[in-house]
Amino acid sequence: MARKMALVPKELVSEYYLLNKPEIRVEDNISNLIHDEETPNDMKAKLLSIWIPKYQRLMQPSPPPKPFEIPKELLQETEVEQEEKTHPPLISRTHMIAKFISYTIPKTRKKYIIPILEKLREARLHIQ
Repeated sequence: MARKMALVPKELVSEYYLLNKPEIRVEDNISNLIHDEETPNDMKAKLLSIWIPKYQRLMQPSPPPKPFEIPKELLQETEVEQEEKTHPPLISRTHMIAKFISYTIPKTRKKYIIPILEKLREARLHIQ
């Protein structure tokens, strides 16, 4: 079963492939709405006020991800921890715990790292 292949003119290509991209779909909606005669002008204005900002957001490149940083106040050791030290390790215990927590918590929950570290620090102060 041999298949025949041929070049297809651009205007005959299915729009299905083009409309899968969100920016092209929104652009198509805007142009169809502008050229539509049946839709009342107030409805056009409302829909355009929704679609134009959406199109502008889609056309802007996404910002690079911002790396998470632990505040230095939380990495500093308390007076009790400094007194208990007999020999200084290469990495402090607080710093190690903070790094471990930041690596284990998913990116969607990064906002909880600082409150967790603060609660751990408070609990450690009340125990000793």
